[in-house]
Amino acid sequence: MSDGRTRYGSIFSGTVLILVGAVLLVHAYHPDFEFWRPYAQWWPLLLIFWGLVKLWERMSARRGGDPGPAGRVTGGEIALVVGVLLLLGIIGGADWFRTHRGNVDLNDIGFFRGTPYTFTEVVPAKTVPAKSSVSVTWGRGDINILADDTAELRVTEKKTAYASGQAEAESAAGQVHAVVVDKGNGNYEVRPNNESVRNRVETSLELHVPKLAGISTTTDSGDVRITGANGNISVVTRNGDIAVRDAGGNVLVTSSHGDVQVAGVAGDVKIAGRGGEVEVGDIQGQVAVEGEFFGPIRMNHVTKGVRFVSSKTDLTITQLSGQLKGGSGNWEISNSNGDLTLSTRKSDVSIQDAGGRLQISDDGGDVELHFSQPPRADISVESRSGDLSLSMPPQSSFQLDAQTQNGDLDCAFPGLISVGKPDGDNQGLQGQVGNRGPAIHLRTQHGDIRISKK
Repeated sequence: MSDGRTRYGSIFSGTVLILVGAVLLVHAYHPDFEFWRPYAQWWPLLLIFWGLVKLWERMSARRGGDPGPAGRVTGGEIALVVGVLLLLGIIGGADWFRTHRGNVDLNDIGFFRGTPYTFTEVVPAKTVPAKSSVSVTWGRGDINILADDTAELRVTEKKTAYASGQAEAESAAGQVHAVVVDKGNGNYEVRPNNESVRNRVETSLELHVPKLAGISTTTDSGDVRITGANGNISVVTRNGDIAVRDAGGNVLVTSSHGDVQVAGVAGDVKIAGRGGEVEVGDIQGQVAVEGEFFGPIRMNHVTKGVRFVSSKTDLTITQLSGQLKGGSGNWEISNSNGDLTLSTRKSDVSIQDAGGRLQISDDGGDVELHFSQPPRADISVESRSGDLSLSMPPQSSFQLDAQTQNGDLDCAFPGLISVGKPDGDNQGLQGQVGNRGPAIHLRTQHGDIRISKK
């Protein structure tokens, strides 16, 4: 018999389905986003949310005088939570496998592989031309290449064999050798003779090459380090970190998963693909980065400028004598002597002492510009929803055109003409400060504009 009270079902199941559906929709439109990272860290939030909903339902029922089972955990909710965790876990696991499949192997687990035994094999040195071309094609294992003043190609291979005993390990390691193939016209290739037992034998290489040699490496899994080479360098790896230092030519890096470090290069640097951190410094040529690198992105002292292109950011700097740091929705740039053009989404931007023309478009982030000396080139900043902040020395001269549609406008420099509506919509300032100076154009639809004296 009804007691006259209206009973309501739990909102938990419906809310969870909406949230999970939204997450899966985002994942479907952004498949490159590594879903397993946030899932592995934040999955307990589902349990916390479940408990909060139950507490809220219990307190609401008591206030309403309902003695029913409100706030109790039902079997259906338990099944839903378990199912959701399994579903998201499968999706996260698939993402993890997609980005780490080059390293996934049951034989990597020591229990299955046996006891490790280490062996070192030295390949006989080979005399090669000073400007030879050396390529390394390797499946799995680290590669360390050092450039010397001698006209020799020397290879040392370190092998770790997993077996139940010494004799078995020696037999397995004896089947794997690094070989040097003379391909003619000064071209040499270093490659393994046998890939069939690679799951039982881990290998790493150390190469010594002539200083003027050109170098190219291709590997599925493993770190690559190249130091001191004056020829052109090309590195392609699917899983592993890459480090190139003190190079005299151009450097081309293609990464699928890993960090990239390039320092002290006389030529141009191009980094493509996807991965984690990117650190570039002391480059006499130009730096171009194309792809999805989740950062942080660090650059400093790039003589011929920077070009960075990703799905949400397009950045060009014609000369960078200072530093650049990006990633995680934030860009910080200091002492960019050349012109700077930046188009980005949902990122805060901070620029210190830009020496050239600035053109910035930011959809969903704040923009801060700071000058310790009066700006010398034109400035244009447009934002759909974000605050704009500009600080300059009191003696600065400029022609201002600033406008915000739904925000406040504050300027510490006198003598400007106020335009727009007095009720706060479409506020603007225009006019000349000082004698001549660059044109400053500031626009934001939903944000404040502040122009201050430094």
